[in-house]
Amino acid sequence: LQPKEEVARFMRAADAFVLASRYDNNPSALIEALASGLPVVATDVGGIPELVDERAGVLARAEDSASLAARIGELLDDLDRYDRGAIAEAARARFGRERIGRELAEVYAEVTAARG
Repeated sequence: LQPKEEVARFMRAADAFVLASRYDNNPSALIEALASGLPVVATDVGGIPELVDERAGVLARAEDSASLAARIGELLDDLDRYDRGAIAEAARARFGRERIGRELAEVYAEVTAARG
């Protein structure tokens, strides 16, 4: 287990991030990688396809090592096409403190109003 700052430093120094999940819904490691601006290769399970679009990376078939290897190769061959700043900005817009705080405040306001 590494401190958050160390994990962030490792991610910023990396070229890409790979997540070979057999099942997952909203993996925080994937969100952290995107927030670091890393293009990703991830498997097409659970909620992952909702997190990874063509601007952020590629999807491989779950439990298919040949698919995963091929997609890693494709990403690395085309690494220059990914805009790390745009990947990070999209992740911040979707998962950043401001957005999450605003959504939590909205839910709190709805609950408070409903309770009268």
